[in-house]
Amino acid sequence: HYAADYDGRLPPAGDWDLIVHPYIGGVRFLSCPVGASYAMNGRLGGTRQNDAKRPTETVMLYEAWGLHRAFPHDGK
Repeated sequence: HYAADYDGRLPPAGDWDLIVHPYIGGVRFLSCPVGASYAMNGRLGGTRQNDAKRPTETVMLYEAWGLHRAFPHDGK
């Protein structure tokens, strides 16, 4: 896991997809069948994995169309 290799920290949100390739086995897992892409919650980038106040209510990855979320969430 990325976080295990980096002292419990999540990857930076801006280029998380490139950083996690070696951990997930390539880009095919990041391909969305409907043409959207996946984005990471910017508030989580670089934070410690266990620092989320409400982890079960926190969106980490979501579908995006360009720079816009494909569904609304409040970025917890």
